Amino acid sequence: MALGNRLDRRRLVSLALGAGVATTLPGSAVAQTRDRQREAMHAAEELSVLEATEHLPALYTFYERLHPDAQEIVPRHVVIGWYQEVWQPRGPQPARATGVRFVDWTWPVNGVTYRDVAEVSFIQEFDNAASVNDVVRLAHVEGSWRWFFGRDRAWVEEQVRIYTERAYIAQSGIVPFQLDRVVGAERNIIESLPIRIGTAQGELLSDARLIPDYAAHMPVAIQYRDGEFPVGYALATALRPDRNVRDTVDAIVWERVQAPPFTLLAWNLDPPNDVPFARYERFANDAIGNAQSIVWGGSDDDTLWEISFVDEDRLERLARALVTVGTR
Repeated sequence: MALGNRLDRRRLVSLALGAGVATTLPGSAVAQTRDRQREAMHAAEELSVLEATEHLPALYTFYERLHPDAQEIVPRHVVIGWYQEVWQPRGPQPARATGVRFVDWTWPVNGVTYRDVAEVSFIQEFDNAASVNDVVRLAHVEGSWRWFFGRDRAWVEEQVRIYTERAYIAQSGIVPFQLDRVVGAERNIIESLPIRIGTAQGELLSDARLIPDYAAHMPVAIQYRDGEFPVGYALATALRPDRNVRDTVDAIVWERVQAPPFTLLAWNLDPPNDVPFARYERFANDAIGNAQSIVWGGSDDDTLWEISFVDEDRLERLARALVTVGTR
């Protein structure tokens, strides 16, 4: 009897300890789940603030938080263009997350199933549209909750087509201001450009941070400033052996398209004078606004030329000066 009583007590202690462990682990798991729920709901609300903010850097950040798989399909200019033209005019207010559950979900655009996706329900008010009660799906990637653009492949493809067609124009014409006459000149003619263009003061640059990925080495460069603000420049870049002017101009245009605001004014990759070029306007900085640039070079040459100024008058004056020193 006594032995039996001791065994019974040991069983009771063992059962009690086991019960303690069983209650501790689920409690920890519940806490972790609640933390993930809060994080996902907070992320959804943060995204709603970014998508509604008209200041462009917010939309850049918004795109950075797009799922990497979605970024492979939808370029940045498409997302920014759609939110600027379609979403923001509705006057969206920050959304309020109302709940979340974790599910396996297939994004219809690429057909891939993502595990443990946060499906966050929310309510969002608009100044110029009816309120919305919907869900947003977020996948946890690279330490953050990432969103997906669109719920239908055909719709996404249509947005890519629309905003890419708007970014590009038909190719025609030749490089302006007779800049084709510079092709074949030594790159160091940049050093002979006027020290002043209008009110802008020039300074030769030797900053290694200016080396673009297509350059064989540091470009010959001059930068013009109005006071403390950079307002123009001229570059002569030796291309890497594996690069050519035509494809580099094409790549530069695509890169600029991805960084709106950007307006392609003229371009031609296969002009009759064999000098591929692009002329465009893009955002420079908050202090000076937009700048207009021209990039060009000979099809069979290894030098890419580029000039830029914040106003067309000084851009033309810089172009004329470059032609003058390049044809002496």
